[in-house]
Amino acid sequence: MRHPYSTVGLTIGFLAVCLAAFESFALSGPHSKDERSGWQISWSKQSFSLKPKKDEPNSQPASVVRIAYTALGLMAIGLGVVAWTRKEQARIAGGAAALGLIAVAWQWVLLGVGIAVLLLILASLSM
Repeated sequence: MRHPYSTVGLTIGFLAVCLAAFESFALSGPHSKDERSGWQISWSKQSFSLKPKKDEPNSQPASVVRIAYTALGLMAIGLGVVAWTRKEQARIAGGAAALGLIAVAWQWVLLGVGIAVLLLILASLSM
């Protein structure tokens, strides 16, 4: 590999952004429609019952996932800085640091994208 630190940093940064973007899927896991609803359905040959489902605590709290993508993002930033100081290609090192920064500040990135979309919609309506 010609650029080991920046390539590994870019990969880790990409994984951190993916984990941050799909945080809700990582927490909920695959469910069918009946499992996601708030009702428990049971039936036999003679009876049918529909009861409210009891709330089950989440086995994997959100804080663990947030800590994971924040740690991966910080690692990507660190590898980007190390790659830049070792005179590896600046675009790849900068990309690793940028992806790490996006993962660390994920909620603020979403807020900024939402504001930008709102401004674009308002600008297009005013024309």
